[in-house]
Amino acid sequence: MRTLTLSTTVAMLTATVFLAASTATATASASMPARAAGGPGHWTQVTPAGSDTIQDIGLARGGHAALNVIWASGTTSGGSGAIHDTVISSRGAVGKARTIAGGQFLLTYPDATAGAGRIFAIWNGIASSSPSSPQGTFIATMPIGGGAWSAPANIPPLPAIPDTSSSDSATMGADGKPWVAFGGTDSLTVDHSGQPEHEIPPTACCVYNAGLAVDGKSNATFIAYQSLINRHQGVFAQRLNQNGTASGKAVLLPGSQKRGLTPIVSERIAITGRGHGRSGIYALYLTNYPAATAVDLLRIGSRKTLDLAKTSALRQFAGAALAADPAGGLWASWFTGNGAPASLYVRNSNAAATKWGRSVRVSLPSGTSRILKVYISAQNSRVDVLALLTRHGKTAYWSTQVR
Repeated sequence: MRTLTLSTTVAMLTATVFLAASTATATASASMPARAAGGPGHWTQVTPAGSDTIQDIGLARGGHAALNVIWASGTTSGGSGAIHDTVISSRGAVGKARTIAGGQFLLTYPDATAGAGRIFAIWNGIASSSPSSPQGTFIATMPIGGGAWSAPANIPPLPAIPDTSSSDSATMGADGKPWVAFGGTDSLTVDHSGQPEHEIPPTACCVYNAGLAVDGKSNATFIAYQSLINRHQGVFAQRLNQNGTASGKAVLLPGSQKRGLTPIVSERIAITGRGHGRSGIYALYLTNYPAATAVDLLRIGSRKTLDLAKTSALRQFAGAALAADPAGGLWASWFTGNGAPASLYVRNSNAAATKWGRSVRVSLPSGTSRILKVYISAQNSRVDVLALLTRHGKTAYWSTQVR
């Protein structure tokens, strides 16, 4: 039986780089204040104040363009862990949280994806303290138009993998079955639902922040991750076979390494396809070291990058997010951090992802002192932004929309 470690990969980074800033706990109550109407220009709190400063969430677009936000509470309090679903309407109104699975002994932060008429919530953990408890990957589903969540199905872990220490990452496969990836101390594991679980290279410490994407035309699946392995640092992209094994060698994304070193990020690497029938997988990532002074966009397979944003060493970037809209266009977001004043930007492309509009600075809620993570999900004419913010000394995910 494998032992599930509780620190996520981001937690390990936090312990070594940002320890002084990580002051919240992972045992926040799921109770929430009243919600605002939402929409462009309005911010609404989504997860409880006091959320962990390393918390990841999952986003999946459901029926009527509503957005399911999948999040965890009680991850470190054995026996009271829970996975929750908060729905944001197409106009940005935040609904009440409901529990997908409760009473979990241990769990990691979840991700989400949608396809084949269903929403998928995916996490790793141990169901109970019993020695025979199910453990490994858990997948719960609900109809994409709404309804009850299923009891979580379980994919047991590989016996050779000693632990899981990262948030899960997920995307929907071309076959209507989800892909899942997660990291351990010296491992990177991939599940393609219905296929055996596989460990893929590299098998050394440490690989972080995996992201997954599928090409909508070729159906090729890629995983992107950040490596801090000695003499193997940077952001890499690896093509995957349909059974979850690695296809060929991982490719270092240009500019993600400088003199053998890479700027550390604390959220999933931003990678996306452009939707069914459309070609291309794109990655958005930070470049330069020690100060991340550019945000670069790369179509996987090309060596030519596009600088979507540049800054100075005094206002360095801390993270980036990327999503495709229903027409095939891309939305990008990035933010400053690492001691710089908090600022957040979005920018979108045309439907062919060949031309980009201007960068738009997004006003933050009053009292915001720090942005820790940002994830986005695009609609036809707007993008939903979910940001992990420290505001008046307390941390939570907040949502807004940008047209």
